[in-house]
Amino acid sequence: YPLSAQIYVDLKCELPEDLPDLALHPVALNQILLNLILEAIHRTPGGQVRITAHRQAWSIHLVIDTFHPQRSLLIPESESPGNLQVAQQMAELAGAQLNLVADKSRLFQAHLRLPTREELPILAVDDNADALQLMRRFAAGSRYRVYTTQDPEQVLPLIEQYDPRVILLDIMMPKDNGWMVLGRLKQHPLASERPVIICTILPQENLALTLGASGYLKKPFTREAFLEIIDRQIVSLESESGLFPE
Repeated sequence: YPLSAQIYVDLKCELPEDLPDLALHPVALNQILLNLILEAIHRTPGGQVRITAHRQAWSIHLVIDTFHPQRSLLIPESESPGNLQVAQQMAELAGAQLNLVADKSRLFQAHLRLPTREELPILAVDDNADALQLMRRFAAGSRYRVYTTQDPEQVLPLIEQYDPRVILLDIMMPKDNGWMVLGRLKQHPLASERPVIICTILPQENLALTLGASGYLKKPFTREAFLEIIDRQIVSLESESGLFPE
């Protein structure tokens, strides 16, 4: 960047060559990175801005970090506060997660979690074939592949076969109701740690969460609501694993 040379900032980019493709629009990615890098350069006159990235479970973790031999020379305030606001807004719209570190010691870091195009397996359990077809259709074009079953007895074999990251579970099923299935999942070592989203017309969110579900999706739902609640569970899994800073 001409700006980095103008204020004597050493800009280093250290990215692996084997990173997977990203599941967000390149224009959005460019805007996010441009605003973050401009902010980092402004705060580090005479220092160094380093960009690194590594692959996580289902995403890429990119870090923009500032270094200076004399930390007191770092600039704590933004020259253009809109840079960070635009980056945060664009990240939210693009399905990325942005965490900023800007403390009193004048340190500035940006941690950016970028979703990849890898298809993550999701298991949906519902006795209604139309509901399952709708979930598969909603997942088309996303980074999720939905495997389905109308038979609750097939849940554990399908978990073993497909290793789903998240399970969507209906409640009102004629053979085994969803509460019974949820109880079995939470007691089975193969499934106890997997997020379960209760997906039902019943207004029983509190009961679902009390019995161990990680989320609740009320029918009927939109594609946006469907993908959003799965996204939240995936982000939560990464946060709990310690792969992404709070």
